[in-house]
Amino acid sequence: MTSIGLPGAEVAVIALTVVCVTLVMLPPLNRQLVMLLKSHVYLAAYDNMSQSQQTDIIGQIKTLAPLTVREQEVLQLILSGKSNREIAGALFISESTVKTHTRNIFSKYDVGSRAELISTLLKNQTGE
Repeated sequence: MTSIGLPGAEVAVIALTVVCVTLVMLPPLNRQLVMLLKSHVYLAAYDNMSQSQQTDIIGQIKTLAPLTVREQEVLQLILSGKSNREIAGALFISESTVKTHTRNIFSKYDVGSRAELISTLLKNQTGE
Protein backbone atom coordinates (compact mmCIF):
# COMPACT_ATOMS: atom_id res chain seq x y z
CA MET A 1 0.00 0.00 0.00
CA THR A 2 2.78 2.42 0.85
CA SER A 3 4.40 1.69 -2.51
CA ILE A 4 1.45 3.31 -4.32
CA GLY A 5 1.89 6.48 -2.32
CA LEU A 6 -0.92 6.28 0.25
CA PRO A 7 -0.25 8.25 3.41
CA GLY A 8 0.39 6.22 6.56
CA ALA A 9 -2.93 7.25 8.10
CA GLU A 10 -4.89 5.89 5.14
CA VAL A 11 -2.98 2.61 5.26
CA ALA A 12 -3.78 2.34 8.97
CA VAL A 13 -7.48 2.98 8.31
CA ILE A 14 -7.55 0.33 5.57
CA ALA A 15 -5.76 -2.18 7.82
CA LEU A 16 -8.12 -1.44 10.70
CA THR A 17 -11.12 -1.88 8.40
CA VAL A 18 -9.84 -5.28 7.27
CA VAL A 19 -9.35 -6.34 10.90
CA CYS A 20 -12.85 -5.17 11.87
CA VAL A 21 -14.51 -6.95 8.95
CA THR A 22 -12.60 -10.12 9.81
CA LEU A 23 -13.71 -9.92 13.45
CA VAL A 24 -17.33 -9.49 12.38
CA MET A 25 -17.13 -12.51 10.07
CA LEU A 26 -15.49 -14.93 12.54
CA PRO A 27 -18.44 -15.71 14.88
CA PRO A 28 -20.86 -16.73 12.09
CA LEU A 29 -18.15 -18.78 10.41
CA ASN A 30 -17.34 -20.47 13.71
CA ARG A 31 -21.03 -21.30 14.29
CA GLN A 32 -21.20 -22.80 10.80
CA LEU A 33 -18.11 -24.90 11.44
CA VAL A 34 -19.51 -26.15 14.76
CA MET A 35 -22.76 -27.12 13.04
CA LEU A 36 -20.84 -28.99 10.33
CA LEU A 37 -18.78 -30.84 12.92
CA LYS A 38 -21.86 -31.75 14.96
CA SER A 39 -23.51 -33.26 11.89
CA HIS A 40 -20.32 -35.11 10.85
CA VAL A 41 -21.20 -38.68 9.82
CA TYR A 42 -18.40 -40.11 11.94
CA LEU A 43 -19.72 -38.37 15.05
CA ALA A 44 -23.17 -39.81 14.46
CA ALA A 45 -21.67 -43.28 14.12
CA TYR A 46 -19.60 -42.73 17.28
CA ASP A 47 -22.67 -41.66 19.27
CA ASN A 48 -24.42 -44.92 18.36
CA MET A 49 -21.58 -47.07 19.74
CA SER A 50 -21.41 -48.54 23.22
CA GLN A 51 -18.97 -47.09 25.75
CA SER A 52 -16.67 -50.11 25.32
CA GLN A 53 -16.67 -49.71 21.52
CA GLN A 54 -15.82 -46.01 21.90
CA THR A 55 -12.95 -46.86 24.25
CA ASP A 56 -11.67 -49.56 21.86
CA ILE A 57 -11.62 -47.11 18.94
CA ILE A 58 -9.53 -44.62 20.85
CA GLY A 59 -7.16 -47.37 21.96
CA GLN A 60 -6.68 -48.72 18.41
CA ILE A 61 -4.95 -45.63 17.06
CA LYS A 62 -1.38 -45.23 18.27
CA THR A 63 -0.37 -41.84 19.63
CA LEU A 64 3.07 -40.25 19.67
CA ALA A 65 2.78 -40.06 23.47
CA PRO A 66 0.17 -41.43 25.89
CA LEU A 67 -2.85 -39.25 26.62
CA THR A 68 -3.34 -38.06 30.18
CA VAL A 69 -6.59 -38.93 31.95
CA ARG A 70 -7.87 -35.37 31.37
CA GLU A 71 -6.89 -35.46 27.69
CA GLN A 72 -8.86 -38.72 27.37
CA GLU A 73 -11.89 -37.01 28.91
CA VAL A 74 -11.54 -34.05 26.55
CA LEU A 75 -11.13 -36.42 23.58
CA GLN A 76 -14.32 -38.29 24.49
CA LEU A 77 -16.21 -34.99 24.57
CA ILE A 78 -14.67 -33.83 21.27
CA LEU A 79 -15.83 -37.08 19.69
CA SER A 80 -19.28 -36.47 21.15
CA GLY A 81 -19.41 -33.24 19.12
CA LYS A 82 -19.01 -30.84 22.04
CA SER A 83 -17.60 -27.34 21.58
CA ASN A 84 -14.75 -26.01 23.74
CA ARG A 85 -17.30 -24.10 25.81
CA GLU A 86 -19.41 -27.22 26.36
CA ILE A 87 -16.33 -29.28 27.26
CA ALA A 88 -15.21 -26.61 29.73
CA GLY A 89 -18.64 -26.64 31.38
CA ALA A 90 -18.80 -30.43 31.55
CA LEU A 91 -15.32 -30.75 33.09
CA PHE A 92 -15.46 -27.59 35.23
CA ILE A 93 -12.34 -26.11 33.61
CA SER A 94 -11.71 -22.96 31.58
CA GLU A 95 -12.00 -22.82 27.80
CA SER A 96 -8.32 -21.91 27.72
CA THR A 97 -7.50 -25.18 29.50
CA VAL A 98 -9.69 -27.08 27.03
CA LYS A 99 -7.76 -25.45 24.16
CA THR A 100 -4.47 -26.51 25.75
CA HIS A 101 -5.65 -30.11 26.15
CA THR A 102 -6.97 -30.07 22.58
CA ARG A 103 -3.62 -28.83 21.21
CA ASN A 104 -1.86 -31.57 23.18
CA ILE A 105 -4.25 -34.19 21.78
CA PHE A 106 -3.70 -32.92 18.22
CA SER A 107 0.04 -33.10 18.76
CA LYS A 108 -0.10 -36.64 20.14
CA TYR A 109 -2.25 -37.87 17.25
CA ASP A 110 -0.20 -35.80 14.76
CA VAL A 111 -3.27 -34.00 13.38
CA GLY A 112 -4.00 -30.33 12.84
CA SER A 113 -7.74 -30.00 13.38
CA ARG A 114 -10.83 -31.55 14.98
CA ALA A 115 -12.01 -32.75 11.59
CA GLU A 116 -8.70 -34.52 10.96
CA LEU A 117 -8.73 -36.00 14.48
CA ILE A 118 -12.30 -37.26 14.06
CA SER A 119 -11.52 -38.73 10.66
CA THR A 120 -8.33 -40.37 11.93
CA LEU A 121 -10.10 -42.03 14.84
CA LEU A 122 -13.41 -42.94 13.25
CA LYS A 123 -12.89 -43.40 9.50
CA ASN A 124 -12.52 -47.17 9.71
CA GLN A 125 -15.50 -47.61 12.01
CA THR A 126 -18.28 -46.57 9.61
CA GLY A 127 -17.65 -49.14 6.90
CA GLU A 128 -15.92 -46.71 4.53
